Amino acid sequence: MYSMLPLVSAVFLLSISAFAIETEYIIFPKQSLSAEAIQELGSRIAKLAGGEKNVYASKIPPTTTIFFFLARLTKEDGQKIHEDKGVRFITPHEEAAQPFGMAKLPSSEQANIGETYETQTTPDATELRVISQPSGTADYTHYKNYVWRSDSKRDTYIYHLELGINPDHEDFRGRQIEWVYTPITTHLGQASPSEVRRPKSFGHSTCTASKAAGYIYGSNKHSTLVVVKMSDYSVASILEAIRITYHHIDTYNRRRRSVVNISWGSTSIFDLTPEQIETWNIINYEIYSNLDRQAVKIVFAAGNAATEKTARGQSRKNIDTFPIRNYFSLFSEGIVVGNSDNRGYKYKSSQESSGDIRMIYAPGVNVKCAKPDSNTGYNVWTGTSFSNRATSAAPLVAGVVAGLLSLGAFGPGPGFQPDLMKYASWKRAGEGERVIWNTVPREINPPEELTTMNNTRPNYDASMERS
Repeated sequence: MYSMLPLVSAVFLLSISAFAIETEYIIFPKQSLSAEAIQELGSRIAKLAGGEKNVYASKIPPTTTIFFFLARLTKEDGQKIHEDKGVRFITPHEEAAQPFGMAKLPSSEQANIGETYETQTTPDATELRVISQPSGTADYTHYKNYVWRSDSKRDTYIYHLELGINPDHEDFRGRQIEWVYTPITTHLGQASPSEVRRPKSFGHSTCTASKAAGYIYGSNKHSTLVVVKMSDYSVASILEAIRITYHHIDTYNRRRRSVVNISWGSTSIFDLTPEQIETWNIINYEIYSNLDRQAVKIVFAAGNAATEKTARGQSRKNIDTFPIRNYFSLFSEGIVVGNSDNRGYKYKSSQESSGDIRMIYAPGVNVKCAKPDSNTGYNVWTGTSFSNRATSAAPLVAGVVAGLLSLGAFGPGPGFQPDLMKYASWKRAGEGERVIWNTVPREINPPEELTTMNNTRPNYDASMERS
């Protein structure tokens, strides 16, 4: 009934002259409406928007029910739709996010009969050596290789909800990769295996996928990488990505075998308008009902704004962004990842829990990952733009979790988080944070030379500076 819209941009989908139409709105029908009533609502919207060709109706295959509408309306017409009896919520459509979680695990002392391991010799990415290092000394210079368990008991999947990747990079060559495109991405002509070129975030998506599932820079070498390609970080794109991920997991019977990495989030909740908060309420409900409640493990980036302040001058030391803040208690299958240096100290920009959010840490300082515009070589993230440190740490954890799932190490339910903390992490810096460990035992990955640690910090450099 409603035609797809002219190819303009991911957020502003409707090609109408500015003097007649002021704002693009996202409009959610009431959940109690029948399919016929939703169609009638769409007709009322189309009448105000200048015709059906100017209304986008989101449908996520295989369902035929309309999820939401996008339409450009004047302020007066927007108010009319707001008052419509069939409307649950209407708000200006904009970008909502910026790019920025049972059986016991193996003993730390010895391997069991039948277990097999693989080794990546002297990897370029030091952070890989760190996460396969057994507890003992935090001096990672004694560990030259990255070692991981390879005897998978079942196939597992890492769902990457971002703007695509550069699949021709050597880090992804030979990897099992599946592509899933949101309806808006397809409509905009971006349904191709590539990363969307966005000036402020280009490379973020390829980098985070590389840290989770790259042959060279990634923590996981065998799970299937499922790239759910969004066109941008707008409300519509995020909602469609979550829904289509759920249907993909459900269709292929991948519950309890899938990990979703979310390396993006809102600005500070203290800087959001009531309408933006309500929009995030909808996004969070979608994450909860379509992913968490389906026994899908969700890995969230904690955020990288600890040294910043809100528009009102409030400290951002503690986590203050959606989808985590205020809703983490809903996510029984989720884990929040903070950023540490390779020694295990929390990095100064990494946001932290005020006590109500269980967190794990991963190396995220000066990490290496695949480049989006070259088939070889790497980027080294050292700045604070688009929270690259925190988001490089989160996919490392997502890759480790997928590997543990492949061993049958985790089951559904609230035991996931505490088991991961207890059996798959250790305090590298002693008094520091619990840093992810892929459970490779000391017998398999022994140190080359174990020395007694003292109060000095060997191989110190500025990037390891504590907050």
